[in-house]
Amino acid sequence: MHTRSAKIIFLFCLYTGLQVSEACTDCNCPDTLPFFDYQSITLTSNGPVVGADNNLEIEVLPDSIGFLAQAGSASGFRFSTAAYGCDCNPDGDLGDKFPFFLNITSDKAFNDTLPAGASLNSVFFLNRGDVVYPMPEQEKTTFGLVNRPVRLFGMAKPVNLNDTYQFNIRLVKTTGDTLLADTGPIQFQ
Repeated sequence: MHTRSAKIIFLFCLYTGLQVSEACTDCNCPDTLPFFDYQSITLTSNGPVVGADNNLEIEVLPDSIGFLAQAGSASGFRFSTAAYGCDCNPDGDLGDKFPFFLNITSDKAFNDTLPAGASLNSVFFLNRGDVVYPMPEQEKTTFGLVNRPVRLFGMAKPVNLNDTYQFNIRLVKTTGDTLLADTGPIQFQ
């Protein structure tokens, strides 16, 4: 009886060891497309009225998303399914394939030094997680994750608060593709 119990315990340990070793080395994840690309952008803002104590906030999100660069598949004999320690990455987990440049303009003169159509990057800040820094004129950026917006904060208000402003975001990918989107009319108080 003692030998039989020892054999059962040995087989159980062997089976468990094989299961854990396979789960840790081969997740049997499906083919994934690690990068994403997009054909358009959408904007959301805290308008149409920006209060006296608030700053203009614009979120830029990728739209019409496609996934790129298929990876090879893992195949082969398996003793069991991968049940432990496995985390299959989703499509697009490595971020957007092509970095981009942003430029913000307005349909009306923002102040005496920024006429209609001039770059307003100097009065906007870019938010990345917990960090807010000045909007770069010629620095590449990325969305990072497929569902993470780029947040822009306008820290200055236009001179003429009686008028409505429409802001235009121009996104130029390193491939040369140019995407445009407008905020719609925004009134400042």
